[in-house]
Amino acid sequence: MARRPVDKALATGPCQICLSGIRRVKIPGSKLGGVRDATARRLSRLHIFLYRLTGGVIGRRLVRNDMLLLTTRGRKTGKPHRVPLLYLSDGDTPVVIASWGGRPNHPEWYQNLQADPRAMVQVRSEKWPVRARTATPEEREVWWPKVLAAYHGYRVYESNTDRLIPVVFLEADDERRGDRG
Repeated sequence: MARRPVDKALATGPCQICLSGIRRVKIPGSKLGGVRDATARRLSRLHIFLYRLTGGVIGRRLVRNDMLLLTTRGRKTGKPHRVPLLYLSDGDTPVVIASWGGRPNHPEWYQNLQADPRAMVQVRSEKWPVRARTATPEEREVWWPKVLAAYHGYRVYESNTDRLIPVVFLEADDERRGDRG
């Protein structure tokens, strides 16, 4: 029996399974899109579980980039919504990308932040409150090449969608900051 080739991302680390293999599939409107989304949700839940359990020791890196956990408040339910995200840094400010694999709509976490920009970030075992801000067109112009350099998959996501993929700054919320400073 012939063996299927192993995705390099799967072979490079214990939590590289998260989102691997999903990024290159473009099946808008097909029933397989639902399977892909269900698989992504399961892998995301596993990633979150391992990240929280180990304080980010497992799940802190994906495709050679750092990962954080972002917790938003659901715009419809009001319940916490947690998601693992690749991030870049602007000094002490995490910068995340609302790509959602190039789907036609913004990811739920981004829509939640549009409704209420207050959120919580966890990087490894450290947690702090943030206020999200979408990059201005000028900031995005500066940051988008950095985003593409950090992870080439964003180029694929960009080609899969007609929407402009937002770059989001997660700025420390000084009013709620507490002991992080």
